[in-house]
Amino acid sequence: MTNTKHGIGIAAAAVLQCTIGLLALSGSTNLAFSQTVPPYLPTADAGRAIALKLCSACHLTPEAPARPVTVGIPSLAALANKPEQTPEAIALRLINPPHAMPDMQLTRDEIGDVIAYLATLRTSPAAPPWPARPTRPTDGEGPKYPRPT
Repeated sequence: MTNTKHGIGIAAAAVLQCTIGLLALSGSTNLAFSQTVPPYLPTADAGRAIALKLCSACHLTPEAPARPVTVGIPSLAALANKPEQTPEAIALRLINPPHAMPDMQLTRDEIGDVIAYLATLRTSPAAPPWPARPTRPTDGEGPKYPRPT
């Protein structure tokens, strides 16, 4: 006597596999079980939270302006308002920190959030506004964590 329970399960799996294969061959990308991940949009609020958690131990922040810090370490507002400062330069410093700054191991999304927050601190008329930040591709391009150069 054969076990029909297992025979039906194997047959159902084969039918499902053939259906998926046919859909793939037909070029249909509108499968009910496929999910499209929307592009990540950096937010200043998330960047503020990261800065308060990781950066405020050394850098003054507008949220905690009156406390002792090491001489020579600029505030986050001072960093943001340097006229020659760019989002790319900030990202590079976060990926490859200077020798005195710890490596925070931030993801690309977190770096984008920190830059979005610093853009809100960029209020000096001598510092031109930064261009809008492009979203990070979500189609599998690039690693989640940037590589140091």
